[in-house]
Amino acid sequence: MGKTRLRAGELVRVRCDILSPRFGWGAVSPGEVGSIVSVDGRLCRVSFEKDANWRGCLKELEHVMHEADRALEGVVDMYE
Repeated sequence: MGKTRLRAGELVRVRCDILSPRFGWGAVSPGEVGSIVSVDGRLCRVSFEKDANWRGCLKELEHVMHEADRALEGVVDMYE
């Protein structure tokens, strides 16, 4: 899968290989999923359950597939 640019509205989490995000963890826990609120160049704001205004670097985040999309992908794979 090629790299795609993350955009506002997408579900993300801090990549598991990032031990210390550039701007810190704040109230966010590793593995927690949030939604990108805004993107400004290489930086973004993410709304997590415990921190609605978390600041981060796009390169430290990874896209998280929505549960419904993941289920649909599994069904499609069955018929390929």
